[in-house]
Amino acid sequence: MGHDFLHLPPPGHYFTLFYTVAFVVALGILLWEGYRRKFPMLPWILMVLFSQILFIAGTKLFTLSGDEWRSIFSTLSLVPAPKKELFGGVLFLVAGLLIGKRWMKFRTPFADAFALAIPSALVFQKAGCFFAGCCSGTPSSLPWAVQYPVYTLPHFFHHQQALIGQSELFSLPVHPVQLYELLGALLVVALVIAFQKRWKQPGSSVLFSLSLYLAVRFGVEFFKDTAGHTTGGAMVGIFNQTQWSILLLLPLFLLLLVRREIRSTPVLSLRGNDSPPSLPAVVSFFALSGGLIVVFRNWFHPVELGVILLFFMVAALHALLLLFRTCHSFRVRLAYAVLLLLPFLLMGQTLPQQLSDSVVIRKSKSVGVGISTGNYNNSLERYSGEGCDRISNTAYFNQKYLIGGASLNFKEENLTRARTLNYGLDLILGQHTEALIKTGKYPPDSVSVNTLLPDPERKFLFSISPYLSYDERWYGIGGGIHAGQLSYTVYNKEVEGDGMPVSGRKMVRVYPRLYLRFGPRDIAFADYHLASHFPSALPGYRQMVGLGTGLGKNDGTLLRLGTIIGDKYNSDDWDFLETQMSGVYVTGNFPLKSGLTIEPLLLFTTSEADSKIDFQFSVGMRYELGMREFSRAASPK
Repeated sequence: MGHDFLHLPPPGHYFTLFYTVAFVVALGILLWEGYRRKFPMLPWILMVLFSQILFIAGTKLFTLSGDEWRSIFSTLSLVPAPKKELFGGVLFLVAGLLIGKRWMKFRTPFADAFALAIPSALVFQKAGCFFAGCCSGTPSSLPWAVQYPVYTLPHFFHHQQALIGQSELFSLPVHPVQLYELLGALLVVALVIAFQKRWKQPGSSVLFSLSLYLAVRFGVEFFKDTAGHTTGGAMVGIFNQTQWSILLLLPLFLLLLVRREIRSTPVLSLRGNDSPPSLPAVVSFFALSGGLIVVFRNWFHPVELGVILLFFMVAALHALLLLFRTCHSFRVRLAYAVLLLLPFLLMGQTLPQQLSDSVVIRKSKSVGVGISTGNYNNSLERYSGEGCDRISNTAYFNQKYLIGGASLNFKEENLTRARTLNYGLDLILGQHTEALIKTGKYPPDSVSVNTLLPDPERKFLFSISPYLSYDERWYGIGGGIHAGQLSYTVYNKEVEGDGMPVSGRKMVRVYPRLYLRFGPRDIAFADYHLASHFPSALPGYRQMVGLGTGLGKNDGTLLRLGTIIGDKYNSDDWDFLETQMSGVYVTGNFPLKSGLTIEPLLLFTTSEADSKIDFQFSVGMRYELGMREFSRAASPK
């Protein structure tokens, strides 16, 4: 009879896969809802991430027994908690949102943003539960019943209860209750979408969503195996504990929904009077979130940490934008930028480290290709005199470039000690077009654009650049030189002189390249790059200073964000001793299993001509070939 039912394969990594998808889907929908509803994005991202951290902790805390709680308080350390309880996660999520709302002074109603996120995430989570066999159903003879293989919970429970023999390879056929709940969650999604524009009051949509899910869960509980429950499966009369809890919550939610909707006047605007959060509030919230991850580090799956870290990078990018828009002191900017590094340092320490008793050496070479492009504005001012006698002439230029490159790199890695030696050669070809777009003069006067630069001027660029770099875990240093025909642009440059500037770029034949890094590369670090990004013949991101993380890995993975350094005042001919910050970039190195490494970069700056956002983009690809790897006995560090 067993052959008449569906035999499920071994669970493998299905649960982890679908749980990860559910986690990412929930965060993605929440961020999209914030964008669609025009929420202030920085506090919204921080609130969502903080509540997700508490959600994960809550799913664990509510599965602990009395003895486990006593162990935590006596040893001040967490006990293993492999199980999860959804209700605990939801309660902690709500608490996190309320804390974040007050901390970030978030006044816009946001509860309805969760109306779709919750059931959508449950769709994927229940798919993972189905393959893993957790929260399984009672035995059934229905044609859609399923049987689970050995090393799954249904098989274990049935063997423990003497329902199957020791030689049986599959459990008894059981109700696929996870699929029942999955279909119910899909129905909730459809109904929420259908009714979302009919509600008069904020919060009604999420109340409707939760009420529908509770109704689905109440019905599904009749088909769940008592032994398969994490908590709430014990029978109390005709219902189990979970169903009694639902019977208390569901009428309350429905009563709140009806009372809110019988109000005759609908709310016309859901926007609150939200002002940007203060920098101390942002930085302290970052630190608190990182601290919670350290406290609950043993309960986080590496995938959860990776996803949270990724979204923290997005939040950090928004924080840097706020920093550069509201603060003009270089020292204050630098101080806050360093403080923003703290959460990444704390989270990086929670990631698992790979240990080995031997030293693994890898030698390889790689070839790379890349392309970079940009369309941005800059300015150059000439002035004479001081105070009331000052006369200035400012020209605003549009810069466009398209550059391609090829690279040959030789690498020697000590994989165990995380030491890397790179040397090679970059070849760059491209073009850089500059056009004068407007001028300004003080005292005011009119200057004809056509008499200064009648047509855009295009320059052909090429560079041959040998380089060498050495990296250990705590520091890195490198250098090289560019030779050829190179150009670079200045940002808001002020120089002493007469007449209207005719160009906002400089052409050079030789230019140095430099790379410096301090901090554990796998956890968190600060770095500086001078003309060392590939591919670039220098046009828009010649100097870069920022923060980065290796995401706990020593395979070359890097995620970096920071700012470029412009040229504010007079300097020498190469202009690399200035401290004028201009724009924000995000970049990284992402090795793939195929031997291919992707190196994207996105830079955006504020246009000096019209205050709009300008973008520059590059992507490099390297393919590793000719690799030779060998081991030897570990020597002292």
